[in-house]
Amino acid sequence: MAESGLKLLLLLPEDSEALVTSISPKRVRGLVEVVGGMPPEEVMARAWWGVTVDFSIAVEGALKKIRFFLCGWLDFVGMGYIQQFARFGAGRILKTLDELEHITGMVADYRTDPVALERLWHEADPARLDAILFGSRQVRLDPCA
Repeated sequence: MAESGLKLLLLLPEDSEALVTSISPKRVRGLVEVVGGMPPEEVMARAWWGVTVDFSIAVEGALKKIRFFLCGWLDFVGMGYIQQFARFGAGRILKTLDELEHITGMVADYRTDPVALERLWHEADPARLDAILFGSRQVRLDPCA
């Protein structure tokens, strides 16, 4: 990894760098960079794959053709959102923390479905959006008693 010039970018608060250094094995410390305070768009511009618990980041990454892995074991809400985002091509679900050890192989095998990606985002028709947000009928105002 060092020869390739690649680094693990961690989007964390800037004061997290000491913590990250303290828990990182010495052999990888030069390969990890805390990029707190950097706008997510700049981090995305430097990334070619990522791991996240934030589904909106995974969608944004997928639209930029960045492979994202969703930390399924951290889905405490249990509403099925993570499965829905994965089904629409916004990432691949990791079921356990141990799967992170195999992520380099998963990145190599990761294929996105262009049709699924097209369903993630498209430009809205202004009239349809107006109807969805505000209704197509006039709101009748009745005076309150």
